Amino acid sequence: MWYRNALDGGIIAIPPGMHTLIVGRTGSGKSRLISQILINLLPGILNGTAIAYGVDLKNGIELGAWEHWLQGLADEPDKVVSLLENVDRTRQERNRNLREHNQTKVAIGPDTPVIVLVIDELAELSGAVGKDDKARQEQCQRLLDRILRLGRSAGITVVAASQDPRKESLPLRDRFPNRIALALGSKAETIMMMGEDAVKDGCAPHTIPTDLPGTGYWHDLLHRRAVRFRTINSAGLEGFE
Repeated sequence: MWYRNALDGGIIAIPPGMHTLIVGRTGSGKSRLISQILINLLPGILNGTAIAYGVDLKNGIELGAWEHWLQGLADEPDKVVSLLENVDRTRQERNRNLREHNQTKVAIGPDTPVIVLVIDELAELSGAVGKDDKARQEQCQRLLDRILRLGRSAGITVVAASQDPRKESLPLRDRFPNRIALALGSKAETIMMMGEDAVKDGCAPHTIPTDLPGTGYWHDLLHRRAVRFRTINSAGLEGFE
């Protein structure tokens, strides 16, 4: 998976298994970035080397346009548990097969395509008050936690987005090693999301103006550098049937 940086034409890659969290305030361009990632994943979906699932509890407003290319879309709370159980079942089967053949990770291809789970507004999977809703969310959290912890070897990558970087809203935040920050409200939120080392290296999403949607920072941990980027305008889904 990847997306292009319109500022310099470079490519920012998301390696298979590198669970990625995208956070930014309302209107910062999270949906635009997710669309770019999915557009660039389409060739793999079309040739059978990639499968994508979606969770969108805003009634499918953000991911509904992608339903034709998704293996499954959960746009209601009752559907999320079933979708996560399905993904986790595949994870179990793949990991069991790896153990039987003394292997440590799957070989991505038509027989074992990479699985990408996209979650729009991750915070909707926590914070319920009612007994039934809370029980459902706790089940979702357990399933997602298992996928995040054990899914990398099975070729599963989770890409999740949220408006709020706080741990109270994102109890599984620490399971995402790859962080992308669009415009945030304060330096404290930047540190909360990206970490103090990222700020020292130049990540400053709290300085992004409100009129620059799609602009953000990614922390290149390997080279200890902040990468400021801007996503290109989505061309839409025309041409993909």
